[in-house]
Amino acid sequence: MTDFKITQKINKQSGIANIEIQGSLTIENCDSIKNKFIKAYNNFNELNITLKNIDKIDLTTIQLLYSIAKPDNNTNKKITFNTDFPEQIINLLKTTGLNNIFNNKNYN
Repeated sequence: MTDFKITQKINKQSGIANIEIQGSLTIENCDSIKNKFIKAYNNFNELNITLKNIDKIDLTTIQLLYSIAKPDNNTNKKITFNTDFPEQIINLLKTTGLNNIFNNKNYN
């Protein structure tokens, strides 16, 4: 099991925030994810969110990630996800019908 970790690297010159999240994506960590996202969203035009070494995910976090991934047509913000989920999480995404929310993967 990987400990939950969230880091952010920013490039103020290009207006890009890179957020990397690792470990257990569960309800216990949703506030940290949401707060980091909101801060980056309010300060940058482009966000690259990398999810790696994910060993657990629950429906609460899936819903949070869905709300982040859902395009906001009222802004010029660009949000990109980079994911490498294990098979068990891919199956959960398929079961919930949310397997297409991440724009770099099509988990069909």
